Amino acid sequence: MKKIAIVLIVISVVLLGYLRDFIFVNTNYSIYLALHPDSYNLYAKGVHSFFLTIYKDVSIKTMYLVKYFFTVLFIILYFLLVLLSCRYIFSSKQFDKFIIVLFSIFSCAGIAVYLFIYELFNKEWGYTLSRYILGIIQTPIIVIIIFGALLAFTNLKKHTNE
Repeated sequence: MKKIAIVLIVISVVLLGYLRDFIFVNTNYSIYLALHPDSYNLYAKGVHSFFLTIYKDVSIKTMYLVKYFFTVLFIILYFLLVLLSCRYIFSSKQFDKFIIVLFSIFSCAGIAVYLFIYELFNKEWGYTLSRYILGIIQTPIIVIIIFGALLAFTNLKKHTNE
């Protein structure tokens, strides 16, 4: 039964990653098209027609707010996926604090970089750096990091107790 659950978790991680990528790529293309309407014929092919329709009369500021909303949403979804998957696979809540602390550190670091560097020094650099930091916890990367660390920890613990 656990093997089936692991397969379902992997499928969920992949599907969530593709959904996130689909939304962000299309939103970024839409922002680009709004900023560079002369490039419409060249770049409109890269945007799904659904996004062209919903972003048609939306301001650039609103599109950025949509990105912030989806950033928070995907962080929460990955957090829940990792937390519930770890509870199931390891049959314990012993790693909950580790997962909460890890997500909190990355979230706080991303927000701090955005607030301090973006607002005080360099907007482009601060935005890009915070996007990379927050990107770690809203992509499959975080799942690989956490499961790798927890599997190594449980194997190490098992061998030291023998």
